[in-house]
Amino acid sequence: MTDTAKSTFVLESLVDFKSILFYYDLTVTELRPQLWQALEPLPDERDPLSVPKEPLTAGAVRAWGVRLQNEPVGLLVATIELWSESDRGLPGAEARRLALDVVSLAVREPFRRRGIARSLLNTASAWAQQQRMAVILTTMPLERPGTAAIERLTATKGGWEDRPGIILATMTSPSKVEPLLRRFQRIGQRYRIQMGYHIGAYPSELTPALKQRVEDASIPAWAQLTNPSEGVFGDAPLDRKYSRLLWRADKVIGWLVCHRPQPDLLRYTTGWVDKPWQRRGGFFVLLADVIKAAHFQTVPPSVVGGDGPHQIQQGTPIARGCFGFKVENYLIRELVEKHFRPCCTHYIETRIRSKRL
Repeated sequence: MTDTAKSTFVLESLVDFKSILFYYDLTVTELRPQLWQALEPLPDERDPLSVPKEPLTAGAVRAWGVRLQNEPVGLLVATIELWSESDRGLPGAEARRLALDVVSLAVREPFRRRGIARSLLNTASAWAQQQRMAVILTTMPLERPGTAAIERLTATKGGWEDRPGIILATMTSPSKVEPLLRRFQRIGQRYRIQMGYHIGAYPSELTPALKQRVEDASIPAWAQLTNPSEGVFGDAPLDRKYSRLLWRADKVIGWLVCHRPQPDLLRYTTGWVDKPWQRRGGFFVLLADVIKAAHFQTVPPSVVGGDGPHQIQQGTPIARGCFGFKVENYLIRELVEKHFRPCCTHYIETRIRSKRL
């Protein structure tokens, strides 16, 4: 690499947790929660970076750093993910192969535009290719400080493909969301009575009624149910406690599936109501029930103080809520743009850049 003041940049593979701590302050603020979630110790307390090379394990972490003597200069962190043909819209990939997902790429400001980020990305790509992975990919937030740099690094002329990603709409202010919740509850209650809806819990196993909807080919890919036996969506575990099914008579006509990327964050990931009921309040019924249960717990006044028999404790038990949905998900997109966007702390649209290996 490049010499600076008679010193040489060193690109190194980071093979344990201690080695990556050397580069901690390089990670941009927005990515740190995702980075440290990826690096959390596994249940058996193994170092997530020190996993057997063969076979490769989905969820394992790989990282590379660039240093100038004892100064951290650049860092790339990636996770190994399962990849199927329908994942993130990439056609033609072999089903259930592995992909390398770059979750963090950062270079210290004085050393930018010297090819360091490209060297890190090329090294990660070469490693993934040696491991016979299907693709290398990264999620690119639009209109963010690092967007232009990622666009240059992953240009289509270099073999990268561009696909729509997801939109992240995060809410952290219960005082803004509570009035909206009240409105949803009023709408939902009216439609419950008129349409005969009722809410059901998300089961722990694939029941006959749920199996019928999981196998329903008429459901769009972005709305398909999560099999409770699999229990994950990307990097986040399924949260059955706050996922819901919408029933009318003895038929499942809708669902809201939630995941927990972080202990204090609930992500509303997959929402669907059958077309005859989409304009008849079905989604309002689901959302009102989940938001109330997850973020607005009713507690006795002895707990929070006050004069009334009960009070609403905002942000309890889960402090934050987040919609994470694909652009084509018109049900959640319309609802977020019309009702939730004024309440959002962050509203970020992303693109997926991927390269076949």
